[in-house]
Amino acid sequence: MLRLIFGTSTAASAAVMAVFLGGLGFGAFFLGRRADRAENPLRLYAIIEFGIALSAALTPVLTELARMAYVGLGGTLALGTIGGTVVRLLLSTLVLGVPTFLMGGTLPVMARGARSTADVNRRSLGALYGMNTLGAVIGTLAATFVVLEMLGTRATVWAAAVLNVIVAVVALSMSRVASHKRAASSDDVHVPSDVAHSAPAWLVMTAAGIVGFVFLLMELVWYRMLTPLLGGSSYTFGLILAVALLGIGIGGLSYAIFGRRPTTLAFAFTCALEGLLLALPFAFGDRVALFALGERQGAATFGSIVWGWLLVTAAVVFPAAALSGYQFPLLVGLLGKGRKQLGADIGKAYAANSGGAIAGSLAGGFGLIPLLSAPRVWQCAVFLLVGLAVVVAIYSARKGAMLRSAVLVSVPTVIAVACCFALGPTPFWRDSPIGAGRVRLALTDGNAVQRALNMRRLETLWDVDGIESAVSLDRANGISFYVNGKSDGSAIGDAATQVMLGLLGSMLHPDPKRALVIGLGTGETAGWLAQVPSIERVDVYELEPALLRIADACALANQNVLSNPKVHVILGDARELLLTGNTKYDVIASEPSNPYRAGVSSLFTREFYSGVTARLNRSGIFVQWVQAYEVKSDAMRTIVATLHAVFPFVETWELMLNKDLAFVASRDALVHDLSRVRSRAETEPYRTAMSLVWGVGGPEGLYSGMLGNSEFANDFAKSAHTAVNTDDRTYLEFAFARSVGDTAKDLPGEMRQSAINRDHRAPHFVNGALDWNVVEERRLTRAITEAGSLPDVKPTEKFSDARQTARYAYAEGDLGRARAYWVVQKTDPIALGDLRMVAESYAAAGDSSTLQFIEQLRPLEPVEAEALMAVFSNRTNNHNGAVDHLINALTLYRSNPWANRALIERAFDVIGSSVRGDLSGSRRLFAALKEPFAVRALDVSRLQVRSFIGLGPGFEKDCVEALVDLEPNVPWDNVLLQARYQCYEKEQSPLAPKAKRDLEKFLSH
Repeated sequence: MLRLIFGTSTAASAAVMAVFLGGLGFGAFFLGRRADRAENPLRLYAIIEFGIALSAALTPVLTELARMAYVGLGGTLALGTIGGTVVRLLLSTLVLGVPTFLMGGTLPVMARGARSTADVNRRSLGALYGMNTLGAVIGTLAATFVVLEMLGTRATVWAAAVLNVIVAVVALSMSRVASHKRAASSDDVHVPSDVAHSAPAWLVMTAAGIVGFVFLLMELVWYRMLTPLLGGSSYTFGLILAVALLGIGIGGLSYAIFGRRPTTLAFAFTCALEGLLLALPFAFGDRVALFALGERQGAATFGSIVWGWLLVTAAVVFPAAALSGYQFPLLVGLLGKGRKQLGADIGKAYAANSGGAIAGSLAGGFGLIPLLSAPRVWQCAVFLLVGLAVVVAIYSARKGAMLRSAVLVSVPTVIAVACCFALGPTPFWRDSPIGAGRVRLALTDGNAVQRALNMRRLETLWDVDGIESAVSLDRANGISFYVNGKSDGSAIGDAATQVMLGLLGSMLHPDPKRALVIGLGTGETAGWLAQVPSIERVDVYELEPALLRIADACALANQNVLSNPKVHVILGDARELLLTGNTKYDVIASEPSNPYRAGVSSLFTREFYSGVTARLNRSGIFVQWVQAYEVKSDAMRTIVATLHAVFPFVETWELMLNKDLAFVASRDALVHDLSRVRSRAETEPYRTAMSLVWGVGGPEGLYSGMLGNSEFANDFAKSAHTAVNTDDRTYLEFAFARSVGDTAKDLPGEMRQSAINRDHRAPHFVNGALDWNVVEERRLTRAITEAGSLPDVKPTEKFSDARQTARYAYAEGDLGRARAYWVVQKTDPIALGDLRMVAESYAAAGDSSTLQFIEQLRPLEPVEAEALMAVFSNRTNNHNGAVDHLINALTLYRSNPWANRALIERAFDVIGSSVRGDLSGSRRLFAALKEPFAVRALDVSRLQVRSFIGLGPGFEKDCVEALVDLEPNVPWDNVLLQARYQCYEKEQSPLAPKAKRDLEKFLSH
């Protein structure tokens, strides 16, 4: 509930976690002492349970008061400062302080109420601790997979309150049956001298703090590292917590069953063994990712997907968690014996453990993970545990157990440390969308597996663990950035969405001056929006500071957004910033991550949209991005219905055909002034933007993106099963998560056909009308520009079947057929996408007619123009001219990122083959390919082509240079591996042995 006030930032989460753990620790400490003095601990337990029930029932009310206070303070307090942190802590305490304080007291009070008088080693505590934690497992799973979705947040809290009342009534009934006085022997049971206090309190408390620190640190690491493998939805976060709790519960029960005399040596051994069990998944590295991939590929239903998640999580989390669960009752056993001061001892150990956990949470989130990275923190956690094991073992040795201490602790310690020096998780684990079901691999083919491992590692240029997320830069086909293993944007591949999202809002607004963009990403939305002449300021809300590096790397595609004085990037949670700010905007464009990611659906709720309206001027426009893939119609209806609950008018647009939608929402009906749209479409930045990313122009090009008008949205949202997404009932969070990886549904096509059938596609224009047959042609042109699948459009008397067939052929790479069908019809290309198609088709045939089309193409696409001149020159046997033009194209490509990637790759193939025997031309191309292209376009292809040239005849002394940028993860190809080994062997390179091993490994498969 509190995330809906403070957002999902690390600062907010840390404040809530600190209050939660602090409340548990203080409650255990103070109520544990009170339990030792209570004549009837069960009665005290019943009172505590009643208190928990009452405070839980009041939680929604207190949460609303906290929200009102937080929003009220937002206008006067810089929430990113220390003052903001203090406010979060105070308001979190208001909501969580009482219930967590009381919860912390339940274990020591219940343990004190146990009637056993002969439990010298406090093994019954392990049983209580284990059962208590297993109950938490059931609650976590029930809430995650059933109750929260079915009942909502408030009803779930109230249901928990009712359960607490039932427990309280049962405890009260039992307390009346029990004796009102404790048996004297219960506290004064004889404790043999050989089991007297095993360790001083300072040692036990320090150890409890350290293991608490390590466990919470590892919780953060597990969440960060498992997200790419499991998908990062609320389901997977709940499952990770449940498995960790399951391990703790089983560990506690294991102490009750197998625990003997608690000794410091036993504790040292558990620490060393826990360190080893933590280190093993690290040492297995990408094998864990391959295991997760195998489970995901074999899953046919959501239930089987969850089962796969469970197996992966259990393999990584459960063993170490079980050791942690065993340690807590063991530590309490080291503080004392029997029931004497049992409550106080539990309270002290609990408080120390919670204090360490708070420190681990804060240190991991704010310092260690961003500073060292999650894998390095994983290693540090292992070192901390084995270091603690060694220190405690040395203490035990001083007490006369030297040999046993050395043997028991040294073996797991040495193995654990050795495991930490393994390669560990690589980008294949961290940056592959395995959890989203978007990786397919024949796991029985050893070479296919190694090829995938090497390619993912080669494609990842750099990665970093930020404060909020793990971020990596992929350079395979232009800069793409991955957040927690999921691609969240590509400078070129997603430009159609990212560039047009903001420009669509400003194009339709009568006079836009101020704009807000939610999500920086590649920076293209904000950067192009800031080019609009009337725009005076663009604010950008970005949660993860590491995304600034991505935007900087994409400067050539985003109009140098970070250097634009109009653009102001504000770091923080978008929901928090929006709801606590007071600036008004004309256009707000929201482009968060996919709604299935945990916490993201809070940016798609009715309450969030109400906050948006408060920040819009009366004529303001809100543009909401949403994925159109892997989503079912009910979930999309929920988005539209939620927008309609706040905005009376909602239009539906396709930013990228069959992939990305935009809902344009406003409080007043949008006036589609066709003369104004036509005028703007011919001015900058709209003219260039539409040409480059959609391949079209003019109002017909713009409205090729319109899927349905406001009447369509009204009809689409109406359904007996349509629900509104609210802060209390976040349907989307669960609905999107269940359909991740399901690519069978063509929802945009269904929506578009429905709009056409109902005559709800076109807006009501002022000053004229459009020819929608022309609009349909522009839509097909967009499809070949966006490299998407072409929609099935039936020709009409005004729509040429020949042109349609030509576009389909070009999309399939059949240039000869595309040219043949284009020749049949009599019109010249108008839109940029068609011009590119015609120019390349003619150039590939050596048709001199291409020259006029190339010159028309040159002003907007100079890289393509030179590349096509190279193709044409090559086809007309002017090989020297072909090389000259291709080198010109490659030089221009270093500063102009907008060339069509498929066209450039085809030019590579044509020219590369023709100059294979031309040493002079090959050398010039080899040199021209040394520097990367703009925004790393075709970066891996560039390196592969360069290595292909550099390993050929006449380049014997350059072969090492041809391979240097591919090492150590060279493409797993027989020809390349053979040439690589021969090169290194001849040049006596130190890499020759590795090249030989790689080649032998390839041949063995």
